[in-house]
Amino acid sequence: MLAVALNSLGTIDEEYFASLFVRQFTGFKVIKLSLYKDAEKDQLQVCQPEKDADLLKDLIQNSDPADPILRLKGPRAKLQKAVRSMFFPGQKKKHEKVLLIGSEGFNDFPWAVQIVAVQLNVLDLIQDTEELQKSGFMILHDPEKNESENFIVGVKTLHPENTMYVELYQGDRSKDIKKCYEVVFAEYLVKRKKIKERLEEQHPGQVISCAQAGRIAGELRVSTYLVGSVCDEYGYQITNCGLGCF
Repeated sequence: MLAVALNSLGTIDEEYFASLFVRQFTGFKVIKLSLYKDAEKDQLQVCQPEKDADLLKDLIQNSDPADPILRLKGPRAKLQKAVRSMFFPGQKKKHEKVLLIGSEGFNDFPWAVQIVAVQLNVLDLIQDTEELQKSGFMILHDPEKNESENFIVGVKTLHPENTMYVELYQGDRSKDIKKCYEVVFAEYLVKRKKIKERLEEQHPGQVISCAQAGRIAGELRVSTYLVGSVCDEYGYQITNCGLGCF
C-alpha cells in the first residue's frame, strides 16, 4: 500500500495539484477530505479496524464513479477511520495507492508519505521548522527567483536532511521532481515490507501488544504510526494499548 498525504501551506489549489500528480503517477485514487469538528475532542486513531459497514457510505459526498476524486465529508476521527478502512484485509474495492488532500496530513495521517506544497508569497514559513522536519520533500508554488533561493538556503541550513525542489505552480512536474517522488515512494514501500516481515517472523498469530509494536518501530527506526498502518493492512490485532497511537 502506498499512501501520500498533501500538506498545503498558503493558497494552494489542491485539486489542481492532484490532477498534475495523477498525470505523472498511474494507479492513484485521489481522496478529498472535508473536515468539520467533532462534538468531542478529536483524537487520532491508527489501528484496530472497526467493522462498520456504513462508515464510508455515510461520509461520501459524491459517489459518481466518473469523478476521479472520492469526496468524503465528516468529523476528523471518522474520516481517519474511513481512510484506514480502505486498506483493511478483504475490502472489495481496496485502493493500493491513494493521494489524500484536504486535510492536515502530518496530524491526520502520519503513517503516509508527507508532501508539503508551499506558496511563499502568502506565508513566511522559514520559522515553521516543525512541519519542515516532518516533510518527505517540499514543492514551492509560484516562487520569485530571489525569494525561493533565500527560502531554500534557509531551509537547508536548518534541515540539511530535507530534499528541496522548486516546482512552478502553472507547469507540469519536471523529470527531476518525478524521480524524487519515485525515490521517496520506494523507500516508504521498503519500510512497509520490512515491518510486515518482522510481524510475520515474530507474531505469526496476528496478535501483537502495543509494547511489542513499539519495539519493532524502534528496531526498524520507523514511526509507531507506520507500524500501526501495516498492522491494519494485514489484519493484526493490537492489544494492551498504552501509547495512544494504536
